[in-house]
Amino acid sequence: MSNYIASPINDEIDPAMQMTLSKIMELDLIKDALNSGGWIAGGFVRNVLLGANLADYLHWHRAPRDAFERPKSQGDIDIFFPSEQIANDVINRHQQTTGKSLELSMGKFAMESNGHLQGLGAVKIQLVNHKDHCAGSIDDCLDRFDFKNCKVALNKTHFFYPEGWRELEATRMLKIDSTHSPFLGSRIVKYLNHRDMIGLTPDSAELMTTWLCRAATETFPGYSDTHLQGIKSAIMGIADKGFLAKEGLILFLGKWKKVMTEHVYGQHFTIEVDWALHKLEELDVKEPEAA
Repeated sequence: MSNYIASPINDEIDPAMQMTLSKIMELDLIKDALNSGGWIAGGFVRNVLLGANLADYLHWHRAPRDAFERPKSQGDIDIFFPSEQIANDVINRHQQTTGKSLELSMGKFAMESNGHLQGLGAVKIQLVNHKDHCAGSIDDCLDRFDFKNCKVALNKTHFFYPEGWRELEATRMLKIDSTHSPFLGSRIVKYLNHRDMIGLTPDSAELMTTWLCRAATETFPGYSDTHLQGIKSAIMGIADKGFLAKEGLILFLGKWKKVMTEHVYGQHFTIEVDWALHKLEELDVKEPEAA
């Protein structure tokens, strides 16, 4: 459990960001959610506190700006509530007022809508209404988040963030705080590829090993098989980024295959290899010989 600092909104961000945030908080759906006791938490709040370009965060980039830059993935505004009932009341009021139905999110934990703001364009809003993700308080909600970096929230008047948060962000490192979600791996890849993070903190190693054991055995209580479908690509993505050591790769021996093409004397041969064993062999090649 973290100790959270509550700080008035205007004490944490500059006037330009205050103006942008105020406009966002006045969008009908967000305003009703906050007035009903909800709060915004996660990546959007992180970007606000860091003074990032919100238009850059909230939208897809169709193509990289240069040959060496990855396209950014779209961010959204996640709103949490003290109870499932309060969340559903907000959702129902919005649907009755606008005559438009909200869509179920991909993870099936929230209902999605789009607002529109001049200068930002379409803004994707997620109202988290799944009973397992509705918490009695902001502290309870943030304690469940997988990264310390994302344990940030705001309500109508204050920001909330853990002690040492700004110091952690200055390192551009991810600190793992929870291993209970099957999405942790894909989120690590997202933050390394699209959110300008450079690695994991040293004290994340033990929790990373725990998550890898969960992933290898597909042990994530409370989640369905659908939620586990991204584990393979996430593990492979983490390995490609160089953040999966031999001890982690061993857990996946015999689990997945990889098709490779070999070139021998001008001829092409397609062979199937064990993915984890192939990665282990690659690491052996990269390791310098002992003196």
